[in-house]
Amino acid sequence: MSSFVPAHFGSFTQNFDFERLRTDTSSSLQMRIRSLRPPQDFFDYRRLSKPRSVYDLQTRVLFNLNYFYSNYLAVFLVISAYCLITNLPLLFVLSFVLISIYFIQRLQGGELNLQFVRISTSQLYTLVLFIAIPILFISSPVSTLFWLASASAVVILGHAALLEKPADSAFSDTV
Repeated sequence: MSSFVPAHFGSFTQNFDFERLRTDTSSSLQMRIRSLRPPQDFFDYRRLSKPRSVYDLQTRVLFNLNYFYSNYLAVFLVISAYCLITNLPLLFVLSFVLISIYFIQRLQGGELNLQFVRISTSQLYTLVLFIAIPILFISSPVSTLFWLASASAVVILGHAALLEKPADSAFSDTV
């Protein structure tokens, strides 16, 4: 078997470090969790009102996007999880690719030795691509991404536009 993997893909997979990704992600995740606003503040229905003007709408959206950034990120992640749970072929192909890359990385550039054949890492990556691409086309990832973007925009921008600023921040604005 000849091994055909583009040069850029091979260098990407050699430089991809799961340990660095794990430590960076965990520290960033801890920071985001600490900056979550309390649910009483995020779901304060007494502060819901229609904006009086376009300027009021703009200031509310800008303030709330900054103030509730971590909460909106959590809302986006929940909507993303819903998309993956309802689109099982997409969940399968993403899981398959991530697990395959993890196990291929554990070979550390060596070959997979089966009793009857030796398979190089580049051949394993090619095999993963040949399996994943047809399933990816079936799972309609583009429509899922459009649905995710539009649903997130409606929920997040709707919340940001309808929720008034807290009373303590209204007095801190400079005129």
